Amino acid sequence: MKLQYLGDARDAFKWDLLHWICTKSSPYFDVLAFVPMLTPDIENSNEGHTPHQWFKCRDFIRPFVTSLKKEPRSLEGITALGSAEQNAPSFRVSLFAPSEYIGSGNQRAKYWASFEPERLDNAVVFFDPDNGFETKTQHGRKWVRHLELRHFLSRLPKTSAVVVYQHRPRRKWIDLFADLKDSLGYAHTAVAAHEGNLAFVAMAGNASAGRRIFAAIESYANEHPVVCHALLRGNPCLTLRSRGTGLQRALPASTQPLTLNVMPTEYKANPMTTTCIYCCSEGPFSLEHPLPACLGEFRGEPLIAEGVCKSCNGAIGQVEEQFCRAGPEAFFRQYYGVLGRDTHHKVNPFDRGSAGAPAIDLVAAHLGLGVEILWQFNPGERTVREVRQVVVVDTSGVSHPIRIQSWMSSPDHLKQAVSALGIKAKDVYVFADDDEKEWVIGLTKGISTGVAWTSGQPTETVSDAAARVQVTDKYFRTLAKIGFHYLLASSTKVSGGESEFSAVRQFIRHGGNRDDFFREDRGSIIQRESDAHRPDRPIHIVLVEWTEGSVQAKMQFFLGPDYDPPIYRIDLARGVAALGRSGAVGHAYAYFENGSQGKYVGDVSEILVQPNDVGGC
Repeated sequence: MKLQYLGDARDAFKWDLLHWICTKSSPYFDVLAFVPMLTPDIENSNEGHTPHQWFKCRDFIRPFVTSLKKEPRSLEGITALGSAEQNAPSFRVSLFAPSEYIGSGNQRAKYWASFEPERLDNAVVFFDPDNGFETKTQHGRKWVRHLELRHFLSRLPKTSAVVVYQHRPRRKWIDLFADLKDSLGYAHTAVAAHEGNLAFVAMAGNASAGRRIFAAIESYANEHPVVCHALLRGNPCLTLRSRGTGLQRALPASTQPLTLNVMPTEYKANPMTTTCIYCCSEGPFSLEHPLPACLGEFRGEPLIAEGVCKSCNGAIGQVEEQFCRAGPEAFFRQYYGVLGRDTHHKVNPFDRGSAGAPAIDLVAAHLGLGVEILWQFNPGERTVREVRQVVVVDTSGVSHPIRIQSWMSSPDHLKQAVSALGIKAKDVYVFADDDEKEWVIGLTKGISTGVAWTSGQPTETVSDAAARVQVTDKYFRTLAKIGFHYLLASSTKVSGGESEFSAVRQFIRHGGNRDDFFREDRGSIIQRESDAHRPDRPIHIVLVEWTEGSVQAKMQFFLGPDYDPPIYRIDLARGVAALGRSGAVGHAYAYFENGSQGKYVGDVSEILVQPNDVGGC
């Protein structure tokens, strides 16, 4: 920091927040240890002249901040912060090197030589660099280094926490926080309080201290309309609980039934709030569909008009790519010929993966060769053909398919892929279209075992096929987004910006532990007369129910004549008083029997739901 900044608008935010953290945490913090990381003032500069009245701090902070502007400027006046509020808990303020400038190289090491974090018990240690955390290109004396923070945090008592000042560069907060999250692996919990141009990032090395700082910053943001908060690491607001033996991490396929009557309903877009629920920006906003675009547009579906800005909506859309192109739903999109909206880029999920997940493996034996290979659906049909591939059969007769990717240009590419198998090859088969023969045969020249060419056939017959999918947390973040946004689109009782939803917002936008939110069950969301009752066309079902403030979403996708999907349950929040004691809302998204009608692929009908009395649950 620089002495010329004392008493400006940034100081009003800074000392108001730090006082709040020390006195509103449970239990209180006894010490605020201020590490100024002092640098020389800039001569003939307007820096530090923004009036403290520009930030709406608490009344008792005003005279304290005003006192800091007295000449000659000094940090000693900061010690009065601990007793600035009458009839409130007091704390001690300690100053580290209050008149010493931080330097670089040996001078920087000398600056830290006498700093002893292990002596700071039950303390908030505040680092105040000019600009904030170091970056890949900026790491001089105006920035605090991650190596330093890692070292200090590891030496702090478990009852203490760290706060770091961060100035906003020419980037959006949400993008800066996404990068910062990856650098803060040394912290158990990290949470930011931010307004337009500056942020304060609080960190703790353990769950107990993490819960204290998270609760304090969350409550501060709730009391200050211009301040937002973002959880960067950890999940201190949820307590882990046993979910019994019902949790299944696999995504097995099934071939069982269901039934539903479809009566179209009309929904208008729900305008929720004037700021984005994820980044607190004031827009611009885009119309938000709770179901991903790849499932198509349904007539009468609940929508969100405002509340999710274009930037956050776009970032969430990138996460949804795994759901659309690599998960179980990607398989059934191909099986039923669901193309999504016209603007949605088409990707063959059997050819390549998406958003960090591999391609879908549809495996069955080739009737002519008797070896297992990879298959794909013909576009718009329920018939299959071979994936472009090399199949290596080992001496035990086990096949090992390798996809031939369009980017491959050298025999070394396939040679390395075959070598990576670590097996002794008995036979090698190549599957590709005749017009690709010259290119593919050229790629196989590095394979020592003789290669048998097989022309791809437009339609083949297979039996006992098995589909294998692998997904990451992006798939589960998409499910959480569907349930959360569906609630916001279907109910006007909540806006989505409530603090009770902070954990699910953080998970959707930045990831986390999926087991804190999810459970997977078998059966049906809605009641059916018997297992013989199945819909004659694919249907998606989404509902949300709440009881005593606990909110849970449930959903099934591509429920139809050939598939009885798992039920996904997503815990959205607890203690949401605005929804009332109990209630529920649900809709079925049913595809038209004879294809699309204009821009719509199907109709939406409302389901009458009794809370906690849902069939199969």
